[in-house]
Amino acid sequence: ISAMKRATPFLLIRFDSYIASTPDLAAGVSHTFSRPSVPLSSGRSIQFDISDGEAGFVARMTSKHRYYLRKAEGAGLRWEVGASDRDIAALAALHREMTESKSLSTPPMSEEQYRELRDRLTTSGVTLVTGYRGDVPVTSCLTLDFGQKSFYFVAASGAEGRKINAAYAMMPRLVAELHRKGVTQLDFGGIAPEVLGARGVDHF
Repeated sequence: ISAMKRATPFLLIRFDSYIASTPDLAAGVSHTFSRPSVPLSSGRSIQFDISDGEAGFVARMTSKHRYYLRKAEGAGLRWEVGASDRDIAALAALHREMTESKSLSTPPMSEEQYRELRDRLTTSGVTLVTGYRGDVPVTSCLTLDFGQKSFYFVAASGAEGRKINAAYAMMPRLVAELHRKGVTQLDFGGIAPEVLGARGVDHF
């Protein structure tokens, strides 16, 4: 880090780090870098204790979330867990469809990028859950798994999946698989309560 700072005094670097925080690491980063004058994200996240598995996760849902869960389960979805090229293709296609339909500014990752991520972490370091209606994928999510902690990296639902709230049924399946792998904490990623356009995602 010091060498980078000497070579280029003015840098804007954003680290997406999954290294466990320690006092020495935090002190070293704070000593070397300055915080941005404008926040890059909300700085808020939600962390779920999933040590009691799927049943405990569902029991802690609000009544409104359980309503959407029952609605999605009534659609008779079929679930697959894996990180094969076929699973990745389904996630990439759903993410691309959702990005285009919602006119999102952030471009979706390509299949090749997802495959590179999987290969770097190995299949044990990622969890990919996909829901099918018949033979058509309607919702999918990918987590990055590090020991007992997992990070909700990306998720997407197609138009059909959004219509039946498929993602609500996907979450218990994801928690069940992570619990099976020995994960006890799920970091759900950033939320932005002050952004009106993010309220739907924050509620989910």
